[in-house]
Amino acid sequence: MCNRITIFSVPGPSESPGVLQEVIGGGWSYTLENLDFLVALNPLCRFEVVLGHVQEFGPIPELPSIPGVSIKVYQTTLELLSRDKQLQPAEQHGAILNHILKSHQLKTEYYLIIDPDCYLLMRNAFHELIEHMEINQIQMIGVSYPTTLPKVYYWDFPTAYFQFIDAKKCHPNRLNFMPVHTSLAAGSGISDSKSTSVAKVLRAATLLISYLRVPVKDILLALQNSNFIFCQMLFYFAINYPYRNVSLFRDTGWKNRDNFLKLKTEVIPHRIKASRVKSSFMEDSYTAVNPDVVLSSLNPTWHALMHGIYESRDFGKQKMVWRLLHRILKGNQASNSSHPATSIYMGESFLQTCELEPTMGNFVYAYEYYWKSQPFCVHLGHGGKEKPEFDIPRLKQIRARLLLSSGGSE
Repeated sequence: MCNRITIFSVPGPSESPGVLQEVIGGGWSYTLENLDFLVALNPLCRFEVVLGHVQEFGPIPELPSIPGVSIKVYQTTLELLSRDKQLQPAEQHGAILNHILKSHQLKTEYYLIIDPDCYLLMRNAFHELIEHMEINQIQMIGVSYPTTLPKVYYWDFPTAYFQFIDAKKCHPNRLNFMPVHTSLAAGSGISDSKSTSVAKVLRAATLLISYLRVPVKDILLALQNSNFIFCQMLFYFAINYPYRNVSLFRDTGWKNRDNFLKLKTEVIPHRIKASRVKSSFMEDSYTAVNPDVVLSSLNPTWHALMHGIYESRDFGKQKMVWRLLHRILKGNQASNSSHPATSIYMGESFLQTCELEPTMGNFVYAYEYYWKSQPFCVHLGHGGKEKPEFDIPRLKQIRARLLLSSGGSE
């Protein structure tokens, strides 16, 4: 069994603006707490931790000295990563991640790509994963995209929130996490993506809006809450296009899905909240008109959610919006066969059993992932985080509870 594993992660800035101009917490505190999780719950492993840091994000904190763990930080600047100083957060993350994947000389058989705020909950998870991958000849295993709009993500390929990869089948310098429209510095070897015309127009519009101090958040919220299909279309187009333009809104990781689709991969699904499913949903009726779901052993409720049919919203109009957007962008249509859903664990929430203080945030919008009918990891995401001074103590409580239940110690 492999005991040495390389971990790639990008701490990012301590805070950055979201699409609706809200502050998104992040940074080194979440990364270092994540390292404590990984080490404490996997005592038999030795880790080589590779982190990427941009000088514009501030100083690097004092790094801990942990037995069995070596930490390497690759520093760079936004100017070296890209000609464009207006990089969106997703572009920054992709560019820095590509930088460390191509800069580091990998020496381990397996490696992990993980978000700083994605925390493993399973004891000895890496040994479980490696054994499962070897028995089933799987080259990559990871978690799914969240069930947020749009409904045409690559459900059958793991996302960079958590990807565990066999280096013999997929070397890290072959991966590319850039959104499709970004134009990076020539000769950097990071990406060959080019800016589309629409992306350039949107970038100019963004700068103009910023200069004129237009209340973007209020406008977007008004569009989102509108009953008019045209307003809804404008909202989803404005929210998603800067990151996921052209057909299927190609976000970070789309190129990996295209390049490594022949790899045998496994997607770990996240828990669906029962409150998001309409009470009128009937599995028998759904499978009657979708026989492929019966044959595929997919959970019908998950499948319905992935295709935007049975959520607690009026998706009749929104389906029209997406058809129109597909036509505008490229003309391709997503189908059940080209983007199949995965199975889902409709279990009780692990986080709701932790009795955390009921303050704002409180991981309410975090995604909980289940593997082998057990809590596997939790990805806080933008909505799950509040502030480090609140979140880190909560995470330490969760880690102490996990260690206690598994017979370990802090």
